[in-house]
Formats: sequence, structure tokens, C-alpha cells
Amino acid sequence: MQNFKYNDLMQKIELEELSTNIEAEAYTQLLAIYLYQDKIADAKFLWKRIPQPLKNDNKELKRLNSVMCTLITNSATKFFKQVDYPWPSNIKQIMDDLFERVRRDVLALVGQAYMSIFEQELMELTNLSRDELKQTCLALDWKYENEDQQTVIIPKRPVSESELTASSEDLLLKLTDFVSFLEN
Repeated sequence: MQNFKYNDLMQKIELEELSTNIEAEAYTQLLAIYLYQDKIADAKFLWKRIPQPLKNDNKELKRLNSVMCTLITNSATKFFKQVDYPWPSNIKQIMDDLFERVRRDVLALVGQAYMSIFEQELMELTNLSRDELKQTCLALDWKYENEDQQTVIIPKRPVSESELTASSEDLLLKLTDFVSFLEN
């Protein structure tokens, strides 16, 4: 994962903030980077540190706060509505990367948590058109089925990196040992 993609810029702005008063543009960049790197706590503290006049006068800062709120509440549909905005050039790439990261995260979560999902629901969750969703699902090797005129998508479960290697008998033996230890 590219969580460290904007580390140099982030560290530069953080150092500037410590030594001088920074402009709203630098705050927007730093806030966007925190959101991209999924550092929600850092973003919340930054929001509290930003001087109130800057927050009141800057539309991008207000919009970034709205994006942050959707990430805090884990609302993918609201996130995609809030992030759909003509971002200034200094944060456009960061916001595009955030958009793609959240979409990947939603698809990964759906792949792990759902046995099946209606196509319309997944389109709303990922903010993809029907054709884009179909291409994405084919790339992920997910299956399409029709159920009562509604298309159902069946995600392919990702292979777990840490599968249980102990047998049921081994686990039962460990549990029995643990319970007997607690009783004694």
C-alpha cells in the first residue's frame, strides 16, 4: 500500500507549521494527505489547530472537513458525493488518490463481508457506473447472476494470508488445558 506516498510533503508542511504561521493552502494539503494516509485522528487534531478565520474563509478546508466526517462515519456513499468537487491543483492528485483508495477499500470489504450483493447497491457503494462495475468485478473474478430481474454479484473471497493451521482437536485440547488452569 502507498500509505507513505506523500510523506515528504507532509513532513515539510508539519515542520513549517511548527516554525511559522502557514497559509490555508498548506493546511488543505496537509489535511488531504492525512485523509489519504487514513490518519483520521491526525486530521481531526489538525482541523482543531487551523485558525478559525482560515476555516471560515476557505471553501476547500470546509469541504475537506466534510470528507473527513464521511470517513469517520464510514459512509462510502456520502464520501463519494463529498469528494466529487473541483479540487484546486495543489490537492487534486491527493484527492484522486484518496478516491481510488476508498473505492479499493470498499471493494475489499465487500469481498470479505458479502456472500452476494445486488449490482445496484454495489454501484452506489463504489460510485461506479454499470459498465465500470462490470469491468472491475471481472478483474476481481467476481460472478454475475440474475435473480428475479435484478443482477446479483457474488464476490470471490480473497485468500486469507493467515489461515488456521491447528486442527479442531488441537484447539479443543488447548481450550481444555486453559479451562483446567483457570479452575486450579
